Amino acid sequence: MDSQSKVLSPAALGALAALLAGVLFGLLNLTIRLSEPSLTIWHMMFGRSVTGVVFILIMARKMGTVLIRGQAASLALIGLTGTLGILGLTHALLEIPL
Repeated sequence: MDSQSKVLSPAALGALAALLAGVLFGLLNLTIRLSEPSLTIWHMMFGRSVTGVVFILIMARKMGTVLIRGQAASLALIGLTGTLGILGLTHALLEIPL
């Protein structure tokens, strides 16, 4: 058996990555739920965002991916609109009388 036959196919790697993402997301939610009495929704959102950015940077470095190739302006615009969208959604949820 040669060393190439031990390498997983791209489909299998994708499936494993999806399972790992689900497990990590579940652990993140569990951690946030356990600390929920002392955290506001803003703290939770910040923690999720920072955790996501850190994992993306680690994965990109491990895969040898360059995140910015002369597209800093478009990435900044995407980040700004996403941030404003999340802030708007959070504000709306806080203002809805429950």
